[in-house]
Amino acid sequence: MTDHELLRILNFVEQIRVPFDRSFRSATPDATWNIVLFLFRKNLQGHDVTKSSLALSSQIPFPSAMRKIHQLIADGDVEQIPKTPTGRATILVPSQRFTAEFKQYALSVKALLSDIWSQAAGSTGPEDYYFGAKHLIGQTALPFKALSNGHSTYTDLRFLLHKDGYFASMRNLLSDFRPDSYRDRTSALFLRHLEF
Repeated sequence: MTDHELLRILNFVEQIRVPFDRSFRSATPDATWNIVLFLFRKNLQGHDVTKSSLALSSQIPFPSAMRKIHQLIADGDVEQIPKTPTGRATILVPSQRFTAEFKQYALSVKALLSDIWSQAAGSTGPEDYYFGAKHLIGQTALPFKALSNGHSTYTDLRFLLHKDGYFASMRNLLSDFRPDSYRDRTSALFLRHLEF
């Protein structure tokens, strides 16, 4: 599983909880959920995470969030890495074990989703499914072929130039783009210009 796919799954599981929080008045912020998702997102994006930024992401009072973060550090889920030579400033990263657990969780989510979508796509398992892209196959429009005339492999580019000194110098530069200035004539563009 790539980091990009892991980030897409992380965004999905975060967004899937939003309707629950909005629909039920009794729903309260889950500090551990918010902290874990924030930590992994920032880690995958290559951003530094401090204790204060992690506490703010928890959506609970700051002292309670700090206790939760210190508990995660004590449990070995989160590691502190010195940011400065003195070691007074630190950044937080998930431990290898915690990262493996999160990846296992993401694989479980991917397996559930691929089971739902694979029936229509005809795939055999989660390893055949790339989260965020495979279900769009067959629904994506083909790219538009710009400036295609259907008769030639060459494309004419036309420039509308004003008749003054600035555009006169541009017209003189067109000679640099003519096909005889290229060795590979198959990749050359024929340029024509119009004067007014």
